[in-house]
Amino acid sequence: MKIVEPQVELWKQEPTLEGAWHQIARATRVCYQSKPREGESDEAFVDRVILKPATREDGSIDFDKCHGAMLEHGTIYLTIPKDYFVEHGVHYINDKYSKVFFGALVSDTDNNCVTTNMRVILEHNWKDDLQFISAPTYHAERTTFSVITDIGVTRELNRHRTFSIAEQSTRYCDLTRNRFGDCLNFPVPSWINKNLLETFEADNCLLSDMSNDLNSATTEDINNFDIKESNGTDNWDDIDFYIYANIVAQYCYKALRNKGWRPEQARQVLPLGLKTQAVYTAFDDDWQHFIKLRADNVSGKVHPNMKIIADKIKELFNNK
Repeated sequence: MKIVEPQVELWKQEPTLEGAWHQIARATRVCYQSKPREGESDEAFVDRVILKPATREDGSIDFDKCHGAMLEHGTIYLTIPKDYFVEHGVHYINDKYSKVFFGALVSDTDNNCVTTNMRVILEHNWKDDLQFISAPTYHAERTTFSVITDIGVTRELNRHRTFSIAEQSTRYCDLTRNRFGDCLNFPVPSWINKNLLETFEADNCLLSDMSNDLNSATTEDINNFDIKESNGTDNWDDIDFYIYANIVAQYCYKALRNKGWRPEQARQVLPLGLKTQAVYTAFDDDWQHFIKLRADNVSGKVHPNMKIIADKIKELFNNK
């Protein structure tokens, strides 16, 4: 096992069509923890992974079969002339995933400012409107954060239903692969001293006969260990139990994979404390509501691991 730090990163998107494709591609790759193919553009990647598998023979897209949620991470800002909007753009007013600011409310423009996303554009076949893509001015803005935390925290984050979400898949990501370090990763809980984990040497317990490198304590040591025949757990402290549980989960996951279980099957033994990466995109007023709930505790005390993430989001959002 490996201990990692919780992290939050603000993903800025260029207000261009290329910027939207790039943001969609980044979010999609998080699900599979994959890297770009050499020479393949972001748009080509999205077309290959998301659109083509759902394309009908006549070239139209069957969005019932399309992984369209990833398209939501590509924010589109449109500045549409009033006359065009009246004839072709009023549909955005009734679209719950879009927001419109009417230019008549300000003195220096007759344009209407629309904020939407690529999924809305493609599902409704409003691609002609992309000629008006622009940088945000009076638009309602959207912001994207990449979060590295544990699965327990993302379960809470995913309850914010206005968010567009992309999360690392335990169905498709094989955590025994070298690119994952050949081990399970665990964000250090807020109530455990990270320095103690890094220098941990156990007395009278499982790890006393193991290397201090937690990742190496996964095979014969686990297989041969018997609590009943050892000195028992009477002298174990909280870190002993924490590390033991995670190492056993790692050992069992690897063993099930070696016995032929697919990642989507072997994940049954993965704990809530496992590291995951997730990407969230939302309108800024939705982020403000999140910050009130999760960082400012307006509805009660939040989980301490969630508080770490919420405080990082609040800082980055306010600096933005």
